[in-house]
Amino acid sequence: MANPASIHASSIITDRSATYEAAMNGHAECLKLLLAAGGDVKKCYDDCFSPIYIAARNGHAECLKLLLDKGGDVNKCNNDGWSPIHIAAFKGHTECLKQLLASRADPRSSWNGTSTIEIARQEGHTECMRELEAALC
Repeated sequence: MANPASIHASSIITDRSATYEAAMNGHAECLKLLLAAGGDVKKCYDDCFSPIYIAARNGHAECLKLLLDKGGDVNKCNNDGWSPIHIAAFKGHTECLKQLLASRADPRSSWNGTSTIEIARQEGHTECMRELEAALC
């Protein structure tokens, strides 16, 4: 990239960074390049959604791993109090959930009194429930 500072510029359409957009859309190869050039893994958009949260929400495990390896906050909640582990459990994204747990996401966290394992149970995501049960032992 000729101008490394430009990776922090926001899209004129969405006001989101290229790093966030790559994480949101599952563009792992682009994300690798952006992170190597200093892309911000902590900048939040849209009700405080971090790149880690949005990758977990959309089930982009490869992007999530790249972001976690760069030190993003694995337990950062959005404005509604949802963390990446909550959304991965809710959506049934088992691979994302495994990565979050391996990066020290809190399996005991809750949202409005509902535990992460209960979130997975309510949505019928048995694989996520198993991963959470194992992490709680």
